[in-house]
Amino acid sequence: MKFVNIEFDSSKENVLSFISDNDRVNNNVRFGDDGVVPMMKVKSAEKSIKITCELIGKNRKDNGFLVGTYFKGRIVEKSEKTYLKGVILTAPVYHAILMLLIAVFIVQCFKLGGLSVVPLFIVLFDVFLFKDEFKKQGIIKRYLLRAKRRIDNKE
Repeated sequence: MKFVNIEFDSSKENVLSFISDNDRVNNNVRFGDDGVVPMMKVKSAEKSIKITCELIGKNRKDNGFLVGTYFKGRIVEKSEKTYLKGVILTAPVYHAILMLLIAVFIVQCFKLGGLSVVPLFIVLFDVFLFKDEFKKQGIIKRYLLRAKRRIDNKE
């Protein structure tokens, strides 16, 4: 989970149009030799914004059932400035169920008087399984900060 709090010196419409244009934000950015390029999909309402990240060029599709990694926040314009505040989450439904399962397992271990390494292995498996999804958190945050730098340099 990463928190985002960015202040743009531009109008809300300009910020939304700039963030929605992947080519403008990612111009001259090198992502690696493997050919994988992140693509941001922006959905906005009156004051809320949701940005999902999809890695283009991978040989498997991103998991849409568990919602994947996304930014959910508010975008507000006040006195010639635009404020973007929110949080970047990875598969919150899956992780909530996983944390509940681990808590129940630990309580049962104490109730029955035996400790186990199974919760540790479940957490390690979770990190290994979702390592690409967790990397997307940093990709989304860097994307938003890059957009801020480019908007500030253009105007």
